[in-house]
Amino acid sequence: MLPQENSGENEDEFDSALRVLDRHFQPKLNVVAERYKFCRRSQLPGESVDDYIRELRALASSCNSGKMTDELIRDHFIERTYSAQIRERLLLEQDLTLTDAITISRQVESALRESQIFGENSCHTPQADVHAVTHQKPRQQNRKPRMHRNTAEHPPQQSRPAPLQSQICYRCGEQSHKANDPNCKAKYATCSKCGKIGHYARVCRPGQRFQSTHNQVQGVFTSDNPVAPHPDYQDSNVLTIQHIAHADSVKCSVLLGQSVQLAMTVDTGAAVSVIPASTFGKFFAREALQPTTAKLTTYLHEPITVLGTFHTTVRLASNPERCVPAHIFVVQSGIAIMGLDLIRRLDITITGGKVLLVNGNDSKPPSSTPTAPTATTPSDQTSMDMRKQYPELFNEKVGLAKNYIHKVKVRPSVPPMQQKLRNLPFSVRGEVANELKRLEDKYPLPNIQELLGELHGASVFSSLDMNSAYHQLRLHEDSCDLTAFITHVGLFRFKRVCFGLASAPSAFQKFMSCALSGLAGVQCYLDDIVIFGCDQKDHDANLSAVLNRLTELGLTLNCGHFSLSNLRFLGHTVSSEDLTPDPTHVEALLNAQKPTNPSTLRFFMGLASYYARSVPNYATMVEPLRALLRKDTQFIWSEDAQSCLELLKKHISNDTALALFDPELPSIVSTDASAYGIGAVLAQIKNNHEVPIAFASRSLTTTERKYSVSEREALACVWACEKWYKYLWGRQFILFELIIKL
Repeated sequence: MLPQENSGENEDEFDSALRVLDRHFQPKLNVVAERYKFCRRSQLPGESVDDYIRELRALASSCNSGKMTDELIRDHFIERTYSAQIRERLLLEQDLTLTDAITISRQVESALRESQIFGENSCHTPQADVHAVTHQKPRQQNRKPRMHRNTAEHPPQQSRPAPLQSQICYRCGEQSHKANDPNCKAKYATCSKCGKIGHYARVCRPGQRFQSTHNQVQGVFTSDNPVAPHPDYQDSNVLTIQHIAHADSVKCSVLLGQSVQLAMTVDTGAAVSVIPASTFGKFFAREALQPTTAKLTTYLHEPITVLGTFHTTVRLASNPERCVPAHIFVVQSGIAIMGLDLIRRLDITITGGKVLLVNGNDSKPPSSTPTAPTATTPSDQTSMDMRKQYPELFNEKVGLAKNYIHKVKVRPSVPPMQQKLRNLPFSVRGEVANELKRLEDKYPLPNIQELLGELHGASVFSSLDMNSAYHQLRLHEDSCDLTAFITHVGLFRFKRVCFGLASAPSAFQKFMSCALSGLAGVQCYLDDIVIFGCDQKDHDANLSAVLNRLTELGLTLNCGHFSLSNLRFLGHTVSSEDLTPDPTHVEALLNAQKPTNPSTLRFFMGLASYYARSVPNYATMVEPLRALLRKDTQFIWSEDAQSCLELLKKHISNDTALALFDPELPSIVSTDASAYGIGAVLAQIKNNHEVPIAFASRSLTTTERKYSVSEREALACVWACEKWYKYLWGRQFILFELIIKL
């Protein structure tokens, strides 16, 4: 019984009961823990003001702060925002409310975003650019200093200005504002002469000249953020020198993704590759930035603002056939830099100020002339040689999956020793069978009909086949002894997952499902991978993402078929219009010999039942053949059985085209029943025509055959709705039945 509570006059019993149950079953929140989570939440790089406020409101809802919620969010926002400009602007306000703070923060955020357009071309507001590092020996004391190349940016040092200095900003040298102006961009700039923060080098006072004696690269400091950085860049760094004259840098023209040509500065002193935010926003606006905890530092120990990272592919403009995956960092400002990660993956070297290919056929250096990023026409993916583009994938060697080890679950008390088959008593055979099933890995294989249904709307297909699929998974050391076998030269055991292992299919399917999770337009059934897209562009993007993911995991492929209009997959031929049986499988059924015993007939029935969804009234049609497989029935091949066999082959060879299920079209379920079985047809109305989606049927049991006609017809209706539950649930459909009484 529910406790009685005082409810409102308009509240019914159901609402009251629901409210009481919610209060009873909802776990009580720990206010201290919730407030701790709230206090720990900081604004992430690249996170907008609206997103951050939304997260703070969600966390504050469980802090039990009452009327102080808005003030709590306001104070925490000012303290934890990553933008110093927003914080200073808010601290200038008197009687600041949360609404005013959000409005002002949005304005500052928008102004900062728009100022980047002018900041790159302004000679008065130099930013902390990312450049290559050039190590030079210290000049002799009696040697005259060389005049700086850019005299406008680096004027010679002069004596202290006249009393007019009070009207000049001592941070940037401008006369339009004072040093305490919060909009002065030099307030957070690092001086290249003295290394201090707060002014530009052109206004640096004499006597504060910073003598740089650093010879080593500073590493990356890992933060306590629970989000783990990319494993390849946990100990990485990027170097930057601000406004220091250096030798002519080596530039290399590369192709990022499918259509972006960019000139990157080759820097062997940078461990990672970076591009500025302006380049990312111009050419990669559709890409999602991934947060990272890796902290990039400059040559002067100053942090570099990292907005995030993203994955793409990189090709040299002079050798576009070689394509490698890349993990690019996006920084606040600067130039595009090719770090050691891309230098090693592209196998290039620098000789005489030129970039040369190490393992390439073209000995000419890539374009060393700096060019502005321009969009180029993407190459036709159908004519691209995938084996040349991904040589590490299409390799004859068997790959090895990274960070994955399969361990067979066996009781520790079972010794790995060779034994003969033991004759178990009948009373314990059931328990032993159940124990063996429990020890097997239980990861369900995907339903074939669901996999085929996911291909709806696709018009371009590609298929990939794994190279010795199971052998690409490492076997746990404790499970290796279970695979031991003896030969004439000694005893051997597998170190990788072997074929025939009971848990291998489930383990491999689980690994592939996790490996391809998050990718669009891809389906896999064990070692068969299908990539699809609604058009060529969508297909190419999905294919590139899958190949890059497989490359990162260290897997290899045996073969592949790319950019096909129709695809053979799981015994069917799939196209943008329909679904038909695979002609090679149909030919095997047509050439099958007449069954001579129950075993051969059962084998043929197993092959034919795979295409039962393409044959109307399949159960009624094969009833003469099923009768030969029942117990206490003598196997006599009669003329009725032969006629049934020929009729079944005829229906399968008719290439009945089935359409793929479209959730947007109206559905019709037609059912029928006979004395031996029940059947149904799932169809949809497309272009004013009824097209079949699937046929289904089954034979009746001995008890069901005693039903009346109306009962059998009703059974067919119920069974069809349960059969296609995933297609029909939650939507209206038409159920068509010939018996008017139903």
